[in-house]
Amino acid sequence: MERMLSKLMMKSGSDPWINASVFLLMIFGTIMVISTDLGLHIGEPRQILISIGKQLLYMGAGYLSMVAVSKLFDYSLFKVFQKFLIIVFFGLMICVLIFGTTVYGSKAWLTIAGIISIQPSEFAKPLIIWMSALAVYMTCYYPRRSESFWVMFHDPNMFFIGCALFVLLQHDLGTLTIIFLIYVVCTLVPAEKGPRFEKTRKVQKWIKGIGAVAVICATVFVFVTDIAENVTSQITPLYHVSTRIRNMKDPYADVYNEGYQPANSLYSIGDAGLFGKGIGNSARKYGYLTQADSDYILAVTIEETGILGLGLIFVLYLILIGRMFWYALMAKDSYDKVLLVGTAAYLGIHFIINVGGVGALIPMTGVPLLFISAGGTSIVAASLAIGAAQSRIADIRKQNGEI
Repeated sequence: MERMLSKLMMKSGSDPWINASVFLLMIFGTIMVISTDLGLHIGEPRQILISIGKQLLYMGAGYLSMVAVSKLFDYSLFKVFQKFLIIVFFGLMICVLIFGTTVYGSKAWLTIAGIISIQPSEFAKPLIIWMSALAVYMTCYYPRRSESFWVMFHDPNMFFIGCALFVLLQHDLGTLTIIFLIYVVCTLVPAEKGPRFEKTRKVQKWIKGIGAVAVICATVFVFVTDIAENVTSQITPLYHVSTRIRNMKDPYADVYNEGYQPANSLYSIGDAGLFGKGIGNSARKYGYLTQADSDYILAVTIEETGILGLGLIFVLYLILIGRMFWYALMAKDSYDKVLLVGTAAYLGIHFIINVGGVGALIPMTGVPLLFISAGGTSIVAASLAIGAAQSRIADIRKQNGEI
């Protein structure tokens, strides 16, 4: 029995605060998905049981994936399996284009047996983090690679370009945005000091400058002017983007049509108060929010648990991200810094984009709130990333004499 339990535990030396935060988010998320599904499938007991069973299966798969990766992850081992994982990933992406299911304009899902859906593009997020960290790790064995930013990050560069093409064909701009931002963060982790990394540091400075200009331009085009809205409205595959920008600027302009969900999301939040209406007592989940268990689950969560519920989620995410950055600062090797900062960015970007979309602060992108929203692929992908981070954290703690 003890042997069995030890196999279900995270790697010895992993951070207990991160473990506890992930576990609490999973429990809280499962409760909210069950509560939401009771409203979405009222009068359909079989569908409710299927939804609950799927969510429990996803959470179990996520936890087991996190445990396994925390014990197995190693840069040398990942190097051996990197090509195989890339081939499998792009094989799944090709299958999506051929056999995929279209949901709200994005053809990004594969449906298995008519019940289980997977979104292969989600796995690009942990993969791009690990590939970026491995690229830096390989400079230990091939020092000349560090003399050029483009040579050092050649493999992740090619992976991102290929991934971007497939995700664009799926019309999934939300996922592409997150993959891009994660990759940019990974490549901008400060390079080591010394003449070998001088050219890399210069390229990083240029990218930071270009990135700052891009953020300013995007802010002007999307938030200050109507340029982005007008341009996307003229391009048929991107028309839904113009709708989301319009709904962000005025969620109540078309309450009974295109603005139906954004408006009801804000109504849910406005009705919540400090303590909410109580678990199971949301009114908006009964048909007012058609994506109440995924994209808009935060609105239902706030309506039922109030500002305190939102505060709990915020604190747990803050612990997760804060601890990742703390160990990144403690790490002696640049490749560990890349992996930990990339994982923190993964979690933080998802949180900001989902919360911003639900609150109509930014255009809705269809990005889930990790560990809270329903959806197996996003849970497993995030668990894989955290498992790898915990593996490195355990080694960092040993190196620093903490354990």
